[in-house]
Amino acid sequence: MVEAGIISAKGGKVRLLKPPEISKHLQDRKDGESAQLTHWTIMQTLCHLLTDSGEEPTANFLAQVGDKAYIIKELAYYLYNICDHKGWAQEAIPYNSLVVAWAEINWLAEAIKENKVIQTSLL
Repeated sequence: MVEAGIISAKGGKVRLLKPPEISKHLQDRKDGESAQLTHWTIMQTLCHLLTDSGEEPTANFLAQVGDKAYIIKELAYYLYNICDHKGWAQEAIPYNSLVVAWAEINWLAEAIKENKVIQTSLL
């Protein structure tokens, strides 16, 4: 899970990485390591990109993750519901934002795959 960029484990302490840390982990990877992408790291990166950069960079990343994208919206919705039920409003915002923007992001990602939109590689 450390190598996949999900957790940090140092000195006997384990914690989930924050979305900016996950994005940095993905940027630091070597070429050809995309097989290690997990649904968790993809979803957290999409949330981070949407919050920090908007729909187009988020769609660029989504277009690059291939067949793993199918479950991302459901995972974000599930995590939003958990946060909502626990009263974690701040933590729920990125997940809700991704779910709300999903149709547009997915449409842009499909256009990128068909080379209708210029893409900037994040992988």
